[in-house]
Amino acid sequence: MTCVARELSRHSKNVGNVDVVWIHGCSRPPLLRLSYRKKQSTKIQVYLHFGMKSVDWIPKMRLAPNRSNVKADGAVSQLYNHCLLHDVRHLFEDPYMCDLSEDKNCRAALILIKIWALQRGLWRNHDGWSEASVALLMVYLLRTNAINSRMTPLQLFTVLLQTWANTNWLGEEKPDHRTYRAAAGESYESTFKVRRKRTVLIMPSGKDNPVETAPYSPLSDADPQTLMEAYEFTDSYLLGPVFLDCSMSYNFLGGVSPNFMKLLSWHAQKALQDLRRSMSSFDILFMQRARFWQQWDLYFRVQTVSRKADDWEFEVRALLEKLERGLGNRIHAIRVLSTGNGEFRSEETDSDQFLCLATEQNLAVPCRSTSPTGTTNIVIGVSIDPETSQRVVDRGPPSDRHEELSRFLNLWGEKAQLRRFKGQLSTRLFGMKIILAFKTKTNGAVALSRTLLCIF
Repeated sequence: MTCVARELSRHSKNVGNVDVVWIHGCSRPPLLRLSYRKKQSTKIQVYLHFGMKSVDWIPKMRLAPNRSNVKADGAVSQLYNHCLLHDVRHLFEDPYMCDLSEDKNCRAALILIKIWALQRGLWRNHDGWSEASVALLMVYLLRTNAINSRMTPLQLFTVLLQTWANTNWLGEEKPDHRTYRAAAGESYESTFKVRRKRTVLIMPSGKDNPVETAPYSPLSDADPQTLMEAYEFTDSYLLGPVFLDCSMSYNFLGGVSPNFMKLLSWHAQKALQDLRRSMSSFDILFMQRARFWQQWDLYFRVQTVSRKADDWEFEVRALLEKLERGLGNRIHAIRVLSTGNGEFRSEETDSDQFLCLATEQNLAVPCRSTSPTGTTNIVIGVSIDPETSQRVVDRGPPSDRHEELSRFLNLWGEKAQLRRFKGQLSTRLFGMKIILAFKTKTNGAVALSRTLLCIF
């Protein structure tokens, strides 16, 4: 790719500027962007993707979720497999796109989805849904008769929102936010390692293309007995939502993080409520901008230690996972400031969306997936649930575990207290040093800031 980029840059009069672009801020393999301006008002961009022709050299058994090709860590191996298949994604995605080529209503609904997502910072994210994955979901709904070509674009848009909001993508229960789950007490052991079952979508095959199930066999008695169970259970497949092609080899949503999927479902639920409230909700859904700096109740910044250039994305995912576990149902949603959800800096460069590197520079240096702030600081926005945000934290060890109890008391000191009839320690927090709040909409912001200290 380096040789091609430098050769094209020598013919700038014909091809324009040549840049290496890490699409959507993702640290995975980059693209070449050719930008040619014919006139002042006309700008043409062409993206060149370098991938593989086929994956015939990879045994299908190696792509099963319970196979570890890199390390003992299943998540690392599954991400590695997805990156390999992502380079040959045209073999899995292109055969289905013809279903939408002549459907005008579906194409119009896809435009509505783009506008709705752009206004909320849900488009062009490094860990979110792409245009291709949304189009593939529409093909899935067409083939399962959930939608049809006679439906209006607004009806198709509504069905897509319902699919995002009502599908159990991550195998998580959705209790009523008014039920104080943690107030009744939670066990000291993490409840997030409990074996849960997610909903798995499989693209129906065409009449002339029967389902070609990938080979699978359990390695031990603890492994799932079938390939379907391997994708369904959250302790077997660790990446996030699952939407498979008909061969059950490629996950169209392998790059979508659990945090983004939760946020997308949350926004979809809010949009459905607006549609039910009034059919004249066009202005709320498509005209009002609610990107990162307009949609959250509380903002705070975490200073990170400078590490390797490609660690930012993984560091953010681990941090958000810990925050979600610690805060529980005290919040509605949480999101990091990253590519695709901040404000546009310039209409010409559109730096909020793409990270690029001139071909004259050393292309061997990986591009870092940083936030639009241009610093290593992680900026996070939180939507607070005012009804549950002021609960005390109930995370301490039981009183009969003396060694763990001693460590917990040494850490928190006077802030820790033993709850009566619980046999479990909780903490009341009265300080927060890392919080940088720019705006608050609810009284629960102060209590939530105190809670965040317990997580760190």
